[in-house]
Amino acid sequence: METLGAGPGRFEFNVDFTGAAGLDPAAGMKANSLVIAADAAAPHQVRVHYTGQPGTQSASFELIATGNGLAEFALDTNNGKIDFGLTAYELNRGDGSPLMPVASNWYLADTGLSNAADVILDTASTIPLDWNTALDSLHLRMGEVRAENLPATRHPTPAASSGNLWVRSRAYRMNATNSVTGRGFDQYGGGLTAGMDKLFPAGTAASLLGAFIDMGSISRDFDRRGDNTSNSVTLGAYLTRLHDDGWFADAVVRAGRYINKIDARTPDLRSIQGRYTSRALGGSIEAGRRLRRAGGWWLEPALQASLLWLSGDSFETSPESLRLHVAQDSLRSAQYRALLRFGRQSAGGKWNPYGRLGAAAVDSDGGTLHAHDKHLSPSYDGKRVEFGFGASYRINDSSQWHADYEYATARHYQRPWSLNLGYRRLW
Repeated sequence: METLGAGPGRFEFNVDFTGAAGLDPAAGMKANSLVIAADAAAPHQVRVHYTGQPGTQSASFELIATGNGLAEFALDTNNGKIDFGLTAYELNRGDGSPLMPVASNWYLADTGLSNAADVILDTASTIPLDWNTALDSLHLRMGEVRAENLPATRHPTPAASSGNLWVRSRAYRMNATNSVTGRGFDQYGGGLTAGMDKLFPAGTAASLLGAFIDMGSISRDFDRRGDNTSNSVTLGAYLTRLHDDGWFADAVVRAGRYINKIDARTPDLRSIQGRYTSRALGGSIEAGRRLRRAGGWWLEPALQASLLWLSGDSFETSPESLRLHVAQDSLRSAQYRALLRFGRQSAGGKWNPYGRLGAAAVDSDGGTLHAHDKHLSPSYDGKRVEFGFGASYRINDSSQWHADYEYATARHYQRPWSLNLGYRRLW
């Protein structure tokens, strides 16, 4: 073709992806091509009819060669891509690279990750964040224990009482951007934690021993790229050591599993589904001191560390025409946190408000995803800052309720709200 006019047009190409590797030029045998010798202008749509599956190496097809490069071309798929496994092919102008060498020409090239890759990666990489969010229900419960057992503010309790039954519900939203794909998604999480514990006083100190069960659910929305869910059940135990001078130490152990369901959508709106289970084991420790001041005010600096081990697994996606074998390595994730809590608690008062500031660092190892000859290591490691506030209300000597709000932000995600509501009753 000598020239391409200023009006928009539509072009259709046949491409055979079978065993594709490296650059297939315009004179190649695996794809139709269009050569415009002189001027080309205006935006145009391109539809690709394809057969076969590409090889494991990166590949590109030179579909359009132009004389001046003024025209714009775009695939007419849902998001301008064609997906194969974890790989996405896009129509791009040449950039001087080995796969797209001529700046005025247009190439169908392996330049990114598919929608399936996006959905699978963010299923695995966000579980450590949810694990630590669920642990906060335990940390809040142990904060209640410290508040209830300060010598200056202890409330009288029924003589027959020997322990506590408690329950806490949580919900949060997280807006995140994947560090590997650069694409965003929304995550909503929630859960319920119930436990029982008993206090063992001993002179100027006391120990609290308890057990709990937690059930949680995560829902992730990737817009047109798909969605997925993770449901968890965990069991655990905790121990608190509290001294009358305010020093304290807490420890939590926890074990359970996450059942993950994946539903990704290709650019032509075909569904890719998968399911796998991850076993989880971990715990946390915290130490600090509650400093009491006049008028019921208190200040509590603390340091906290938690560790999670998440088992690896492998699974295959369906349907058969879109089958993809995925294997994931086991993951170790550690979180280190510094907190400053403050509030006011007066003897005989029913309301006990508080606030907190914190900074955390997350460090992960492992969790590499293997599929379609790609090896990807997603994570949401890095530093995070957070603040929150809440209050407890003593209904009577036997029962109490609690409410808590937190905001957190990090490099790759933001949690604009996290809510925690709880109730405790002596028994």
